Amino acid sequence: MYYFLETLCYVGLISFVVGLIWLIFNLTKNRNFRIPVLVMLFGLVLFLGAPAIEAFRTNAKEEAAEAQSRKESSEFDSLLSDDTDSSSEDSETSTDDSLNEDDSSESESSSSGSATSTENPDISTLFDVKNMDQYTSAELTGKAVSLHNFHIVDSGKDKLGEYHYLLSPKDSNALFLVVTDKKLQPDQDDQITLDGSLNGIGSINSNQIRSGISRMYEGKDAVLFLLND
Repeated sequence: MYYFLETLCYVGLISFVVGLIWLIFNLTKNRNFRIPVLVMLFGLVLFLGAPAIEAFRTNAKEEAAEAQSRKESSEFDSLLSDDTDSSSEDSETSTDDSLNEDDSSESESSSSGSATSTENPDISTLFDVKNMDQYTSAELTGKAVSLHNFHIVDSGKDKLGEYHYLLSPKDSNALFLVVTDKKLQPDQDDQITLDGSLNGIGSINSNQIRSGISRMYEGKDAVLFLLND
């Protein structure tokens, strides 16, 4: 499309010059000058119109890219808001349980964020974790699963005290994003097992980068994972 518009621009310039020369020649010979004027106008329209069309197409592409970026940012902000609400509820529950020693010990156990026993099926029994790109966001959303022995490839903490974790299954490049108020406690091999549910597909954006996630992951797709309460 760009080369086509560039060709139209050159054709317009040539038509304008030819029309101008033709007009000067006709004026000196006292001939009809209407046709040369029409040729000049035609060339002028092509010469000015082609860049205008290209500028319009460029602006349309930029607006579409900006709209997509805002949509992705909105999805992550919504996820962050849900996690913040969940953290306030957990805080109230922990305060009530502190009146009882047994309940307090259970609260400390859950706050570690590391789940050695799981209630949900292993994700590898439902999905091919080595090729998560084949699934759509709708196919993943709402599926209750457990992540068994996933590696923590990167992590960070934002100004609101929320932890951002990038996880990856063994022998796979797939990325899973977990945003939680709990600090996860991996084993000595930086592996962890978690219970929760999938929440579709997003991409690593500026929120994760500001929390401390490496910029090398910015823009990459990640499966969103919500921890069980």
